[in-house]
Amino acid sequence: MFCKRLDSHILVVSNEEGAGIHDFLAENGFAVEVAVTGADAQREIAEGVFDVALIDLSLPDMEGTALLNMFKRRIPSVRKILMCDRESLTRLFINGSDDFALLTDAFLFKPVEYPELLAVINEQLSKQAEEIRLIQSKITL
Repeated sequence: MFCKRLDSHILVVSNEEGAGIHDFLAENGFAVEVAVTGADAQREIAEGVFDVALIDLSLPDMEGTALLNMFKRRIPSVRKILMCDRESLTRLFINGSDDFALLTDAFLFKPVEYPELLAVINEQLSKQAEEIRLIQSKITL
């Protein structure tokens, strides 16, 4: 399914790769905001509405997983994509912190490959659109 990108608003939460991802997504027609810290992301979540959130696991002031519940409460329809390296993801599971997996819609391993990023975002936007259609069909019944 093709998603109208100009209608899709993405929040990138990353202090390492945020600028490059912002430029790539903007060049591909998405509306993009960048937060470089967890505190910046919390302000963006409180003030904005996003379709997709790309969240870096390693932020300067908190772990990116701390933002997942906030997204769920404030913007339940947002598709959450966690960016991390394989070792960090393994460490989260080993330490018994697997609740984050239930709150995350997709994972991208760092360094992020832009073609894969675009494919995952489009896949998540398609899933979101399908969920919205399903909800709307139930409302009209």
